[in-house]
Amino acid sequence: MSILERLASFDHAITVGELAELLNLGRTAIYDMVRRCAIPCIRIGYSVRFDPDEIAKWLRARSSK
Repeated sequence: MSILERLASFDHAITVGELAELLNLGRTAIYDMVRRCAIPCIRIGYSVRFDPDEIAKWLRARSSK
């Protein structure tokens, strides 16, 4: 199953841990991208979540470069 197909299967906002596992990155790398505003995210208080559709769009845009 591709990353985009796996993203489409989520019916909730993705946590940092879920996204890190999906992209095969460490949680620290994800938090660093959030800090640099390099990845679309949703901030809820101190928590960070990711919209699966927005992450899919972000990945498509990056793969065409």
